[in-house]
Amino acid sequence: MDARGSSKSLLEHFNNRFRFRHLGLGFLWAWIYCTWLSPALFDGATGLTTNNDISWTISVAFVTISLFVSPFLFKQNLIDIRWIRIAAPVANCLGAFAMAQHVIFGTNIPYVSVLGAAVTGIASGWLWIMWGEFFGSVDLEITHFTLPLTVAIPLCCMLLTLGAAGPFAGAGICILPLASGACLLLSLNDKEPLQPIVEKKDPPPPGLWTNFLQLGIASLATYVAISFCWSSIHYNPEVDWTGWLIVAYIAGGILAMAIAYLSLTFSVRKNVFSLYRWLVPVVLFAFAALSFQTFASRVIAFFLITIVQYGFDIIVWVYFTSIIRTGACSGRVAAGINRGFVQLAVLLGSLLGLASPAWEEAGLISFASIAFIVLGCMVAAIFIVFVNPNRDQLSPLDTFDVATETELGTTPSADGPPQKHDETDYDPVLITCNELTEQHSLTRREKEVLVLLARGRSIPYISDALFISKNTVESHVKAIYRKLDVHTRQELLTIFE
Repeated sequence: MDARGSSKSLLEHFNNRFRFRHLGLGFLWAWIYCTWLSPALFDGATGLTTNNDISWTISVAFVTISLFVSPFLFKQNLIDIRWIRIAAPVANCLGAFAMAQHVIFGTNIPYVSVLGAAVTGIASGWLWIMWGEFFGSVDLEITHFTLPLTVAIPLCCMLLTLGAAGPFAGAGICILPLASGACLLLSLNDKEPLQPIVEKKDPPPPGLWTNFLQLGIASLATYVAISFCWSSIHYNPEVDWTGWLIVAYIAGGILAMAIAYLSLTFSVRKNVFSLYRWLVPVVLFAFAALSFQTFASRVIAFFLITIVQYGFDIIVWVYFTSIIRTGACSGRVAAGINRGFVQLAVLLGSLLGLASPAWEEAGLISFASIAFIVLGCMVAAIFIVFVNPNRDQLSPLDTFDVATETELGTTPSADGPPQKHDETDYDPVLITCNELTEQHSLTRREKEVLVLLARGRSIPYISDALFISKNTVESHVKAIYRKLDVHTRQELLTIFE
């Protein structure tokens, strides 16, 4: 497909699929980054608020507990529990006000801050899980289009905090979780894009929990490195944050969105190992820049680690929501475990970054040695997890490959090529596809795409089913439309009707 066709396709997706309320996850991200990176809520902070305020540690500890415990504490998905849909954003908002009481109300009651931090941790964990459940139940096209775009929300909100402080700026940040919850409620009213997922009552697919654990360990090691790097970047918020650091943050976020879209559009298969392969060298460069301990090197490190943070988050979200879509396990379990490992790593990596200056000053271990150990653990964990040569073929849709073969009229065979189903000779869709293939000289791949199009499958589904990129699928669709002299999906379906 040429550039003009790709642009037109993207514009059509934007017009047909985009709903601003679907970006509500971005407001949750925005609350986190505006709270802990900018000086708006904690005046007098030196660098990340993790270096200055104990409420951060309490909040992250409780969100980690919430993410790991909630999926097994509740017997149904959290978005199906009305009181949680209301309580989570409201409690998160109130807890944020309690943590920021000094800036907003001019008070300083330690117990209130501690309680607020604990409440935000539990409530934000519920919000993370519910957004994961939502993106696991909508059309895959919406997930692929919307998730990268959610990064624009924290980037815009961060720009609004430039040099901002005081009650109004603090209150604006504290209501961001409320905005995220409101968007979630509105999104759940969109009946058309929602596709309720029925969890399979049979035992989970073999190896599901092993995969969860392995990917969790890899994510844990990766986010420890990311958080350690971020917590090691010290700066003066009142001066540095309004200069090159914010430029590095915005540029890194924009580039991460572009990388995510390119990965989802052009990669043949969205396996997690391919993500780690480009992630590792970027993290290495970030640590190398940080080791120089100059302002310019800190800016470069901040830029690189922002790319990794957002890019990694987006692709892993797509992966785990795809697991939800297969029905292999409940949405709350897939989303909770995914985010739980991330938050645990954020806690461990940040605490390690906070402790390293004291260890270095005491002569116990140098910063370079700590960084080397962190990077070594990350690389080791990744390659241990993916040591199996077939591991790079991890896909959340492994369980649906057989169904796809059946849809195409074949059955996978361990001893040879797929075998033809006798009953498919009476499948009207396959009969019509065979006739159209002969009449209009469709290629074998175009026929396979046509079969899935006729069954109402989306472009991302076809991409995963046939192990070809979305861009390639769109090229085949364009060729099919041209050969059959149709212009829309509805015109194509009319032929089969």
